[in-house]
Amino acid sequence: MNKFFSILFFLGLFCGSAFAQKLPDNLCVSNDEIELFKLINEMRKENGLPAVKLSASLTYVAQTHVRDLDLTYIRNSNCNMHSWSEKGHWTPFCYPKDQSKKKSVWDKPKELTNYPGQAYEVVFWENGPAIPKNIIESWKSTSQSELLINGKGKWDKMNWKVVGIGIYNGYCSAWFGESEDNLPIRICNSDSLISSSNTTTGAHQTASKSNTSSKDEVSAAVKGRFYIIYGSFNTLVQAKAGLSDLLKQGLTTATIIQNDGKFRISLNDFGSFDEAKAARKTLTQKYPDAWILRM
Repeated sequence: MNKFFSILFFLGLFCGSAFAQKLPDNLCVSNDEIELFKLINEMRKENGLPAVKLSASLTYVAQTHVRDLDLTYIRNSNCNMHSWSEKGHWTPFCYPKDQSKKKSVWDKPKELTNYPGQAYEVVFWENGPAIPKNIIESWKSTSQSELLINGKGKWDKMNWKVVGIGIYNGYCSAWFGESEDNLPIRICNSDSLISSSNTTTGAHQTASKSNTSSKDEVSAAVKGRFYIIYGSFNTLVQAKAGLSDLLKQGLTTATIIQNDGKFRISLNDFGSFDEAKAARKTLTQKYPDAWILRM
């Protein structure tokens, strides 16, 4: 993603957030963010601590911050990675220079969202993709981050209930808070939702329920079959719209199968490659982009 597109995306996603205090409709968590959420709770469990829940509000703050850092942060400056630039709809903040009894960077969740209290952040950066396993190992080996995540040391009076996570272009931010919110979050490229009442296990159960609830609309791909694929879609809603068009055309053999995290529309399926290849030839004129998937 180039910088110009990043800026457009950044402005489009977060424009007006500081004033409206309404979370954007396209807020979602990526697979890496879900994986880090799981690793954070595993780390806390290793230390005899209860799991934290996923907060939509704090996730929005974290995702906003990592994009701001990616676009504006100057390493080795007087303002460290807890700082916020002048390029967004929020009050800029240089940390630790601006931190005082009257002004705190930990008030950012209250400024950007309807989150009711302060929250506290751990950050990470590496020159390359921010991999969840690397992030958690770095935080475990850094005393200040490890103490904050586990609510120890100067944080020992804190009872973390929720966390929000953002990962983007090598940056990662996780915000911990004591106040819960009850707003659901969508899993990116999916129709599945994670509610704030879900812990790590609950998040996976939510996704699973979404898939199984549509079992009458999605066929299980059968090993050894050859499928003529019309198209692949990130969400079931998109696939159902495509399937509806095909059924209106009279293609009654068309079905939706789930494979590799995608919802694929199969025009038909066969027991051998030769049968599938021959059938595809008859469909080439009408569906030139159809291809054969072997299970």
